[in-house]
Amino acid sequence: MKYILLLVISIALTIFPLNAQNLDFTNVYQNHPTIPKGILEAVSWTNTHMNNIDESYQESCTGMPLPYGVMGVFENGADWFIENGKLIAQISGISVEDQKLSVQLQLEAYAFAFEYFYNQYSEQPFERRLYSTLKALTNIEENDNVDAYAIDSQIYDILNTFNNNSFANTHNYPEQDLDLAIAFGEANFQVLSSPNVLIKSTGIETAEGVSFIPNELTNRVTTIWNPAASCNYSSRGGTAISAITIHTVQGSYSSCINWFKNCAAQVSAHYVLRSSDGQITYMVDETNKAWHVGSENPYTIGFEHEGWVEQDGWYTSALYNASADLVKDICTRRNLNRKRAAYYPWTKSTYYNQSGIPGSCNIIKGHQHYPNQTHNDPGIRWNWEHFDNLINDNVPTTTITNTSGTIYDSGGATGNYSNDERKRWLIAPTGAAKVSLTFTSFNTENTWDYLYIYNGSNTSAPLIGKYTGTSSPGTVTGTSGKLYLLFKSECATTQAGWAANISIVPSAPVDNISPTTDVAFSGNWQTDDFTVTYTDADEPGGSGVKKSFYQVLEYNGHNWYSNRDNGFFADNFDSTDLAYFWTNTLGSWGTSNNYLHQSDEGNGNTNINAPLNQSLSNQYLYTWSMKISGSGTNRRAGLHIFSDNPTQTERGNCYLIFFRVDANLPENQPNKEVQIYKIVNNALTLVKQEDYTINANTWYNYAVRYDRITGELAVYVNDNLVMSWTDPTPIATGNAISFRSGNCILDANNIKAYRSRFPSNTITVGPAATNDIRYQNSDPSTPAGRVKSMVVDNAGNLSAVAYKDVNVDWTPPQDLIVNDGIGADIDTTNSTTLQANWGTVNDPHSDVSSYELAIGTTPGGDDIYAWSGNNLGLNTSIAYVLTNPIYEQIYYISIKATNNAGLTATASSDGQRLVESTSGIEQDNIQKVVMYPNPSSKEISFENINGEMKLLLYDMNGKLIQESSISTTNNVINIERLSSGSYNVILKSNTQFIVKKLIKE
Repeated sequence: MKYILLLVISIALTIFPLNAQNLDFTNVYQNHPTIPKGILEAVSWTNTHMNNIDESYQESCTGMPLPYGVMGVFENGADWFIENGKLIAQISGISVEDQKLSVQLQLEAYAFAFEYFYNQYSEQPFERRLYSTLKALTNIEENDNVDAYAIDSQIYDILNTFNNNSFANTHNYPEQDLDLAIAFGEANFQVLSSPNVLIKSTGIETAEGVSFIPNELTNRVTTIWNPAASCNYSSRGGTAISAITIHTVQGSYSSCINWFKNCAAQVSAHYVLRSSDGQITYMVDETNKAWHVGSENPYTIGFEHEGWVEQDGWYTSALYNASADLVKDICTRRNLNRKRAAYYPWTKSTYYNQSGIPGSCNIIKGHQHYPNQTHNDPGIRWNWEHFDNLINDNVPTTTITNTSGTIYDSGGATGNYSNDERKRWLIAPTGAAKVSLTFTSFNTENTWDYLYIYNGSNTSAPLIGKYTGTSSPGTVTGTSGKLYLLFKSECATTQAGWAANISIVPSAPVDNISPTTDVAFSGNWQTDDFTVTYTDADEPGGSGVKKSFYQVLEYNGHNWYSNRDNGFFADNFDSTDLAYFWTNTLGSWGTSNNYLHQSDEGNGNTNINAPLNQSLSNQYLYTWSMKISGSGTNRRAGLHIFSDNPTQTERGNCYLIFFRVDANLPENQPNKEVQIYKIVNNALTLVKQEDYTINANTWYNYAVRYDRITGELAVYVNDNLVMSWTDPTPIATGNAISFRSGNCILDANNIKAYRSRFPSNTITVGPAATNDIRYQNSDPSTPAGRVKSMVVDNAGNLSAVAYKDVNVDWTPPQDLIVNDGIGADIDTTNSTTLQANWGTVNDPHSDVSSYELAIGTTPGGDDIYAWSGNNLGLNTSIAYVLTNPIYEQIYYISIKATNNAGLTATASSDGQRLVESTSGIEQDNIQKVVMYPNPSSKEISFENINGEMKLLLYDMNGKLIQESSISTTNNVINIERLSSGSYNVILKSNTQFIVKKLIKE
């Protein structure tokens, strides 16, 4: 028997998006706690990609019956498949009819059945227990070796998905580390994971000769199967093979393999291909006529691809690559022209019975393109242009580096191009920033021959346009400095082709020098809002400054932070109190050695988040340092920005910048990479990634800048621009950021968030919650704020950080109290040298810089000595000689304290009366006089009066209120008419007097 040896199939990264139906698996697992989390998602994804299969789905071209629901189980097995939907209904008590009314009931019903069997196999190893449970729920009846292989293939696809870490992260269940050889046996695992499988009369094996052993782990039948029994295929009758037919099976890979054994099906294909990894099973020998395309069977070879024409996601890179490699192998062996594929842009939506179908030239085409057919597979989701490029990847590329000249089709300036052409040109002029083609002529066979132009160096670059007929492309410009041309012609009719002139815009000189920035503002101290100016510059001849950013920090006396409501963020993790900023949603988060530290290696999606207003400026810049360590093999970590719901699994709507340190991971896992994910409605989508070595146990400085208006997002590692991506529908608002780690130990530090700015801006100062700096200096030498600046140039270079500290004091000096005299306050003096002192003034923020003096005959007055301005320095006492003393006059000392921020406080003494000196005897007599009660509301009395004394009553402004005499017999004074307050009572005896302070209540 003849069989094929396929080229190695490359396995592409598979992205597992959440389905739009938002199936609620969480409640199902709560109702069935013994079921391993994630296995139900893996079954649903493998069988239906989490889509609800219903009556709207078209019939399979193979006649294979459709399953139903999101779990892909069967109600109608067409007398061939096990009707596992009915089995599930019987176990769960939820009828098939009720299941079809609700996808949630479908999940519940399947979970009941899964748990029922899973509990029966509790003594088996975990991998084997899963296998046995899934086998009990299969739709394939096991009668021979091919059935056994189909069952194992079905279960392998489910367990391989369940074991996929990316799938686990997307659906938020613990990452698995299954040894699938335990489930299937070593040899069978090699066959199931092989790129190609041959089903021959002698058995089932890989192209390398590893055989599938049906009874390796169970007592299965050992009858050798006769591939595609005569009931489902026949002889070609000598008809030569001249075409290849592309099908979509409308079902699963394993079910299709099993269905081709059903004589009632009256259908088969030569090859069946699996979606997830591109595995190929050889079902019918190419020399025989498989029954797959009706009247056109005798001359065709048929490919059945796993999937559904109604759904996206089944035609994976692995599937395309495997199918294309198989086409190339067949064409080589059978001398078929692989350029005769139905590549036309209109192919996917056109069918045989419509006008303009692919003509007889085309030998590689879909079921929908043959005569006498009613099916439309592979349908509108099959990418014929991409498939043709894969099939014809042996076409050389002609590289043109000239900065000018003319490019022609293969016919040159005067001749026609040829039939069956695949021609490629790379136009990459030396030193070009942009390259343009201006077409001076264009004439191709309309709708059949096409010129494709790409903005880049290959067909993976963005497509600018595809052109046919006589409608000229005009002038086409590549903004990458390169243009890639691909010309395709079919087998008949040629035209004059095309000519185009090359022109370029020269590249600017390479700019790898960082720009600079500086911060400036006036004054050493700020007492209110102030203006900051920035000086941003790029080197002479550089690319120029593209965007400028600023950040305002504040020091609360313990740590440097910032006002998150104003769009700034700063945490150096010097505080052990993470709750000041952060909410620990999932994981073991804390601080260690002044770093943020996460130690739970078993968690695939940890979460610590903090609020941050990200809706105030057009652009934001985030910087932080991070180290990824631990013992795992799929270690990764990163930062969510612009999150609107940070406690959700994927943080609601946001972006995730992710860094991976591990290479050589299992299939469908990324290598060491930097990745950008966009998350919409909590569904994670990888939008861009770049290979980049991130080493474990190594600190890196990271930066991300994002423009919420244009959608541009750029990622830096150690100040090097690694990649950028522009979101066509940018997320414009966000209220939080979140660190995330997966299966690793994470250390992070110095997280900062900057906002874009103008050349100058106002920094707000004061205790209000809305201000940028809300604290004052804790002492004169410790600043309360800091303004920082960073810029990026048009080449993507980031500047170093420039900053200037801000001293803040909005509080005048406090506790200024002026006492008359050199110590405790006095009320009288007989010295013409006035003295005063004011002790310690409280000013912890900026400290007192100087004192000023005034002396007057009223409180605060300066009629005796005018305010002089800094004449006292930091002295806290004065002595002033009166040049024209006035006896009985009250003199008031006023002091103004000024701090280093320029704020002032003023206070006056309560006054001292200048009196003349008297003898010691008189002094002793008057000192013995006692005034009581004091305070008083009605009257005051005097005792120890020696003779008659004069009484003078003054208010505190020095105004005489009352004058009378007191003696031994007349010693009571009525004060009811006085207003409440303080008064000076002067008692005079001859030349001696005394002042007593009276409080009127």
